[in-house]
Amino acid sequence: MMGTIYVAIVASGAKLDESKLHRQSRATLVLDAEGNRMGGSVGYTPLEDISPDLINAFVAVEDKRFFQHHGLDYRRMAGALLHNIKSMSLKEGASTITCQLIKNTHLTQEKTLERKIKEAKLALELEKIYSKEQILEAYLNVIYLGTGTYGVNQASHSLFGKAPNELSLTECAAIAATTVNPARYSPRLAPEANAERRNMVLSLMLAQGYIDEATCEKAKAKRLTLIQSQNDIYETYRINAFDEAVRLSGVDAKALRDGYTILTYCSPTAQEQAYDAIYRTRAAEGADKMVLLCDNTAGIIGFCSNFGTPQSLIRRQIGSTIKPFIYASAIEKGLLLPDTILSDEPETFGDYTPHNYHDIYRGAISARDALAYSSNVVAARTLSYAGIEDTFALLNDLGLPLHQKDKHLGLALGGLTYGNTMDELATAYATLQNGGVRRNAAFVKEIRALDGSVVYRRETNEKRVLRAATAYLLQDMMQQTVREGTAKKLGELGLPLSAKTGTVESGDANSDAWCVAFCPARLGIAWIGNLSMAKDKMVASSGGGDAANLIKKTFGNTKSVPFSVPSTVTKVEIDDYRYRHDHVLELATANTPKRYRKLILCPQCHTLQYSALFDSVPNVDAANIAKDCDCVRLSLNTCELRSYVITYDNGFQKYTVDVLSGTGGVQQKEYTSASGWWCIKPILHGNIDIEGVEYRALVY
Repeated sequence: MMGTIYVAIVASGAKLDESKLHRQSRATLVLDAEGNRMGGSVGYTPLEDISPDLINAFVAVEDKRFFQHHGLDYRRMAGALLHNIKSMSLKEGASTITCQLIKNTHLTQEKTLERKIKEAKLALELEKIYSKEQILEAYLNVIYLGTGTYGVNQASHSLFGKAPNELSLTECAAIAATTVNPARYSPRLAPEANAERRNMVLSLMLAQGYIDEATCEKAKAKRLTLIQSQNDIYETYRINAFDEAVRLSGVDAKALRDGYTILTYCSPTAQEQAYDAIYRTRAAEGADKMVLLCDNTAGIIGFCSNFGTPQSLIRRQIGSTIKPFIYASAIEKGLLLPDTILSDEPETFGDYTPHNYHDIYRGAISARDALAYSSNVVAARTLSYAGIEDTFALLNDLGLPLHQKDKHLGLALGGLTYGNTMDELATAYATLQNGGVRRNAAFVKEIRALDGSVVYRRETNEKRVLRAATAYLLQDMMQQTVREGTAKKLGELGLPLSAKTGTVESGDANSDAWCVAFCPARLGIAWIGNLSMAKDKMVASSGGGDAANLIKKTFGNTKSVPFSVPSTVTKVEIDDYRYRHDHVLELATANTPKRYRKLILCPQCHTLQYSALFDSVPNVDAANIAKDCDCVRLSLNTCELRSYVITYDNGFQKYTVDVLSGTGGVQQKEYTSASGWWCIKPILHGNIDIEGVEYRALVY
């Protein structure tokens, strides 16, 4: 009794809305930056324009008694109930095509008893109003078929480049095979799983009398050929724009397909370049690939991948592409400059021992060169200077969300718990491109409802997370990566490019290869990887190889001026002798010779000490003068910046015996023995020569 009352109460709240059944007749438009529709065929398709084989395939696999029942298949329901009782779950639902249409247009996807009661009530009502053909037509226009496609029209065009009435039997079975789990059985993402289920669909069609045995076997033997999205250069952009629109607007995916207009940042030219890079560049054939291009507002002007999964669902290890932000943290805190010398030698930090790629170490190296050559040891050391907590907070502010477990020195090498998405990486690099001001990378500019009202408009919500000086120093450092570092392949473009590569190793091969490059006009990210992580599909090249080739393809006709130097950055002259010999950054003085002056970039807020090297002459170092038999032997540690005047004084006269030029090492000389004072006077050769304190030794 109580159960009957409960069912009645739940069912009473379910109302049939016939307008929801035809949402596809008011298909949502996705427009590029110029206001033009971005290809694709998503409109409503009448049943007479759908292949009978496709209709029969769906009926065979989804609801073989569709034409006999009145909305509910009681025989299947009884079997499902028995199974659920045994398994103590709601896994088996015995859902008919009518029920699925109701679920897809009126209800949520959650597996609850309340939803199933409402679904059953509305299915029975629907069958009283609509014919079987009308229900099938509506169902085939709303069913989700994977990789961002809804309805058989869009699926047949995106997979095979055909209208739904042009499909072969094999293609019909392939589409029908995806419905039970679009991600698991997608012809594009899981061809082997789809083939297995496709053959099962064909067997069901044979068993139910839709095809004969010869036709069935011929269809099973026929090879399936996908168009690989190459006939629709906008497909993956649309998938990602729609995915972002759902996340940003608060409108659910089903409702958002009902007559909305989605305005994007897509540039037809940039999109074609991204598409060409993926499909017309001989880079890592057979690998999974993505290319994303942004303008200087962080609007995504081009995106292409050779698979249909939205990039927001793909978190990958970003490897060394994280390193510029590690250096940014240290620069922001005033701990180093691009020309600061650091040690690139093997070292253990507590219980962590990083190793450079191929175990190549360069000894004393500038931060600029360490980033260019992607030193792992220097990156870890820099993170230890900057502090893990502060750097962790900065990375989150830059748009790279991390997990609490990522608070370790391996963070400097991109060793993350979950990794990051491509648009998150784009947001972080766009912050460097835009002088330290963060703007979230975005596909969608605006979303309008059917009545023209704006339901979402992108606000840049600019937030300064780095000083302009820090951002510029990173821009400048990363140009070294193009000149002679891991991204030197991009130097052929002749652009003022800043770049960083990243390679993630997995065993003896690579699972991910990245290349990021930007100039004031454009930012590009290329990724080549192995989504399945199958051992036979690992990536052979590094980020500076095939991934850099993809970037070259997309920057080929880009024109850009260099980055402008912010007023908070200045060029200062340092004492280059001290820098090269002692690895110290000190300012040159008025007496520093021109040949020992070097210009470096420095934030105005960063204070450097003046070098004393050319302003005073220290005492003679390690000198020895002694009589040896009939000669005087002199031993002197000399400096190449000085000369040394050797004099003899016997109390009556004083004269110069010799003048030694400093060699930077110990010099030994012999002179005719004479009793008296032997002296060494150092002379420092700056812009003005300065005499030092005379060293005297009595010989008798």
